[in-house]
Amino acid sequence: PLATELIAIPSLVLSGRFPPQTAAVSLDPAVHPVESRAWAEFNNGVASALQVNRRAEITRGWIAHHKLDSGGGSSQTTAHTHAGFLFGLGLQGHLQNMPATDHFRYLKSPQDTASVGLVLGVACSYVGKQDTNAT
Repeated sequence: PLATELIAIPSLVLSGRFPPQTAAVSLDPAVHPVESRAWAEFNNGVASALQVNRRAEITRGWIAHHKLDSGGGSSQTTAHTHAGFLFGLGLQGHLQNMPATDHFRYLKSPQDTASVGLVLGVACSYVGKQDTNAT
């Protein structure tokens, strides 16, 4: 992807059909807490990151474009989706170029899922490398 090109992260579909009925049943987000969608949003971010070609040049700026804006709102993703996005990039090996200072920024954030996504993603990026800088 280009440095300014964002990966399209689709929104979650909160409806489904239960056979043999044909009527669609929707989950009302106002009734259920946001935390009930955290795992689904995380997996949505992983699936979106896996669309990136393994040979693509991923920069720290490109990853920052996908992060939540500093105002607490969401430019494109939720915190759980971005955490999954980090993990998905790590599964592809794209987090090797991310400096340790960026790791620290994610680890000190109040979002636990972002920390978990980063730690797992970095671990996946360095599998089999025997690089002591990754620990």
